[in-house]
Amino acid sequence: MSLSPWIRMCLLAPAIALAGNAHAQGWQPDTAFNAAGNPLASVPGAQTLVGRAVLAQPDGALLVAGNTADGKNDFGADFLLLRYLPDGSLDTGFGGGGASRVSLGEKRDIAYALLQQPDGKLVAVGGSEGGGAQGSVAVVRYLPDGSLDPAFDGDGVAVTTLNIGNVSALAGALQADGKILAAGHDNAHGFVLVRYNSDGSPDAGFGAGGVVVIKPGPRAWANALLVQADGRVVLAGHSGDGAVIALLRLLPDGALDPSFGDGGIVSTEAGVQRSTASAVTQLADGSLLVAGTTRLDDSSPQQMIALRYLPDGSLDEAFGTGGAVLVPSSEPAAATAVLPQADGKVVLAGYQRTANDRRDPVLVTLSAEGAVIGRQLLPAQGSATIAAAVVQVDGKLVLAGAAADCDGILLQRLQP
Repeated sequence: MSLSPWIRMCLLAPAIALAGNAHAQGWQPDTAFNAAGNPLASVPGAQTLVGRAVLAQPDGALLVAGNTADGKNDFGADFLLLRYLPDGSLDTGFGGGGASRVSLGEKRDIAYALLQQPDGKLVAVGGSEGGGAQGSVAVVRYLPDGSLDPAFDGDGVAVTTLNIGNVSALAGALQADGKILAAGHDNAHGFVLVRYNSDGSPDAGFGAGGVVVIKPGPRAWANALLVQADGRVVLAGHSGDGAVIALLRLLPDGALDPSFGDGGIVSTEAGVQRSTASAVTQLADGSLLVAGTTRLDDSSPQQMIALRYLPDGSLDEAFGTGGAVLVPSSEPAAATAVLPQADGKVVLAGYQRTANDRRDPVLVTLSAEGAVIGRQLLPAQGSATIAAAVVQVDGKLVLAGAAADCDGILLQRLQP
């Protein structure tokens, strides 16, 4: 499946026309949140701090997962989990002074996804790299107070090393039966999905010993994951030479779903390079909404793109142009989260490069039909990269990421 040259031309033309007149949604910093709306958190002794996932709890508290290190890079990085109270201050009763830091391997441990079980336990999903080049899928489960859960694989940590080279998980999901999914990639460029039982052991009834590896194309990489209401699993990412947005749908046993796309695989040629799906969600009608980035041609910058797929994997031509929406931007931009709204609108969250290579959070609002109806840059406290977003039950929007030099975790709460 590809976006035809005509569709690409139609996508590019609105980008030029709308770049200067797409109006802002009007999100404003919540000044009741740490008195600023966008606090930078620090951890004593740490020089590197990166937020990669955010979760809103029912009591109004917020959790951010990512990594921290004592040096100025990811070498020696550890899993990091922070808990903020509703006013934006760190919860000193969580972990050690509001933070829980867990070291798994010798080189770097990075949490990319954060989940909450119905019993309040927390699950962080990511990767761990040891002394060699070998990497592993890593899952850590915490008790509600931030301590490790000894009921999960004996010590709160489950690490899966595969014989296919360097592996990492970039996304996670919980099934209704309590099983945990971790999705990512290997250095042989395939989508990797690992399923764990609720006790942390690999699920032997899933794929081969709990592991599924599928190559939808060369250089494949899974960035996002969801479990549909019917139990089928969707993975989204990219394949090819950076030009193909790739989706897979699996049956509950790990086999490809033959009713989706071409034998369970959908490949959409979205641009010439830097095309990937960063987030995926399922709408009430069963369709799939994907957000990511692409470059339509060599002369255009990297831009946000949203695509909507029908339940069978075909592009929904009622959305945007031929099923796709390119967000106008004269500067490089990336979408890292997609957030459907109750009124049918969609918010894309991410970041855009501006003057002096600064990165600012950006929010884009789409109509239910895929028209760009709002676009707003949100200057942070210095340059910042947004990695994740969530909408609270009260409708407020929370963005999480890192400062430009990774010396603080950015957490920004906005109100419409």
